[in-house]
Amino acid sequence: MNVDKEIIEKVARKAHDMWKFFTELVSDEKVPGWELAEDWQRDSAISNVKAVIMGTDSDPEAEHDRWCKEKEEAGWAYGPVKDGVLKTHPCLVDFDKLPACKQGLDSILHWTIKSALEQEGISLP
Repeated sequence: MNVDKEIIEKVARKAHDMWKFFTELVSDEKVPGWELAEDWQRDSAISNVKAVIMGTDSDPEAEHDRWCKEKEEAGWAYGPVKDGVLKTHPCLVDFDKLPACKQGLDSILHWTIKSALEQEGISLP
């Protein structure tokens, strides 16, 4: 499915905004807004949107598995603290090993992307 780059970025911004809001709601972690986010953060949001469009992220667990694989291929590894310089992330674990709040965030992210795409007139399978 071919979706305009501007729509993908618009949906990715919405997903990032949701992620920022809920992450800060359930943890002490501060997430920069879209304009201040690092490239890897924006790229991750865009990649999430593209995966939902392509149908490879059929549910939150599949999305998390794809995200982990993508991060590992980019040189990231598990670490107790998220660090963009050291490329460590505490969520690089199996979905069922994530804390319940992170599993919930993955679910909200998945449905936010699907809903935002539908608002843009993108029909998903």
